[in-house]
Amino acid sequence: MARSIQFNENLAYVLILHAQLAIAQGNYEQALGNLTEGLDVISRTVEVRLTADLMNLQGWLGFYQGHYDTAETFFLESLEKYPQLSARVGLVRVYLKLRRDDAVKKEMQEGLSFMRPQIEPYEKLEFLVAAADMYLISSRDNDAAEMIGLILGYPNVGYQTRLDAEQVYRELAVGKDSSVLEAALERGKSLDLDGVVARLLAELV
Repeated sequence: MARSIQFNENLAYVLILHAQLAIAQGNYEQALGNLTEGLDVISRTVEVRLTADLMNLQGWLGFYQGHYDTAETFFLESLEKYPQLSARVGLVRVYLKLRRDDAVKKEMQEGLSFMRPQIEPYEKLEFLVAAADMYLISSRDNDAAEMIGLILGYPNVGYQTRLDAEQVYRELAVGKDSSVLEAALERGKSLDLDGVVARLLAELV
């Protein structure tokens, strides 16, 4: 019995990895298949964290497809299972798309509560994509570009985080002076990651 549970947990983890790759490649049908199978497999165990991870990825899949209500549902269900920063970031970006300003501020504050010293830089960078998106919506173009410059210039930034930051920059650049934005990108590369997180915290209290 224990061996069977371990097998299912391992299989669910592999399916998560396959789903992450499929999402990054834009193969959403494949990702949905992986996640659906993963949720079926993990339902035969009592593993909470993997269940939350699968639901979180379902949320991101919905977000990238523009199904924001579906994404919100999965992110909230993920957080009910296990609190994690990625689902908070997802909710911020969903609420930005839906122009739910009060919800954006609340989820940004919740996300900042995760920013403990031991948190990995890649998680902070994922959160900063949401902050750049927030600045974009607020027409704070230079702040958004600097944030993206920090993300893209950071060593070993995650692949999906890079893709997301590049997408925010493409949206930001529409109809703007490219030289001004490029200068802001360069400034962003010299920013201190923890200093930027502290500045965000001060803005949102």
